[in-house]
Amino acid sequence: MKWMLPLVLLLAACGPNATTTATSTTTPEQSAVASACLSEEQKAVVGQPFAQSRPVLPADVRIIPPNSLYTQEYKPQRVNVNVTEDYTITRVWCG
Repeated sequence: MKWMLPLVLLLAACGPNATTTATSTTTPEQSAVASACLSEEQKAVVGQPFAQSRPVLPADVRIIPPNSLYTQEYKPQRVNVNVTEDYTITRVWCG
């Protein structure tokens, strides 16, 4: 048991530094593509029911309900839609 404390301290020292700042890995080209992914009509569907907005969105839109799991790989042309429990759109984004 005496070896446990030094091991815990060693592992804690190997963790991320509290002063580390997050840096964005998004390039200007990726940002331009991501913003170009949505039309003005698609950006305007926030707050509307999903069923009413469906004709404006692409066929392969990814619907993300609350508290759901989804993959986070970056696909610049993919349209994602966050919805509430009653399928009201809360966010439309690319990626």
